[in-house]
Amino acid sequence: MIGQSYGRESHPYGFELEGERHQPEAMATAHQHCHLEILILTRGKVEMLYGQQTMILSAGELLCYSALHFHQFGAVSDDAVAYSFRLPLFALFNLQLSCGVKQQLFHGAPCRARCAGLVDDTMLARWVAELRLRDPALDDLILDEITLLLRRLFKDACFTPPDQQIPGVSGLKVSQHIPVMLQFINDNYHASISVCDVADHVGLHKNFAMTLFKKTLGMSILEYLTALRVHHARRMLQYTGEQVTQIAYASGFSSVTRFYEVFAKYFGESPQKYRKSCALVGDD
Repeated sequence: MIGQSYGRESHPYGFELEGERHQPEAMATAHQHCHLEILILTRGKVEMLYGQQTMILSAGELLCYSALHFHQFGAVSDDAVAYSFRLPLFALFNLQLSCGVKQQLFHGAPCRARCAGLVDDTMLARWVAELRLRDPALDDLILDEITLLLRRLFKDACFTPPDQQIPGVSGLKVSQHIPVMLQFINDNYHASISVCDVADHVGLHKNFAMTLFKKTLGMSILEYLTALRVHHARRMLQYTGEQVTQIAYASGFSSVTRFYEVFAKYFGESPQKYRKSCALVGDD
């Protein structure tokens, strides 16, 4: 079976398969998060800025990318409508996609294709509606369907990043260690874990583990760990009534002061202001 449930029981704040229908809006700044994202545009046009690339997406196109890399919407047509589906980045290793596709995504090169005729509004709306039911069996079926769509669209993908090879490190070591490291971080980011803990878990020297992780994902272990923590906290602010102090510690931050610093760096405002802005949107 292709589909699996990812972290549903232990991490209920945004680390399962998610989906939404939305009208894209221009973004003032780029952002990043720890997901694999699949964007399907059904109407209009959208300018997508991803890393150093600028793409103009038209209706009927699909863009699959690692959201670890900074991205944002630029100019958007008034009639633009899109569907977005997200799953934890570590889950990419579990999907039955070609090695070429996985390498391309992890190295910051999005996969883009026309999907008109393969999916339509009815199917996409069904996926979104069924994901809201929080039924693991349905989630697995939807993940199967999305994976099969990606396999069909990108069956001939071939990608080799010649300038990012790691001397003395085989592709086998990457495929063995990186998924285990990502899974360990995802399962334990809310606890007091360090880079050494991650390296020890896969039996690697700290420096070697850091190099392997950085070369493969384009960000350090600490950056990935911090990103998971701050995005977990963001979802808790949005969907729970927990106190900010409780959220900080529940998300794995060592102090409330550190949490405030990181949150402001990521989102440009304090946790309290973010929570208020979410409440205002919900009241509209």
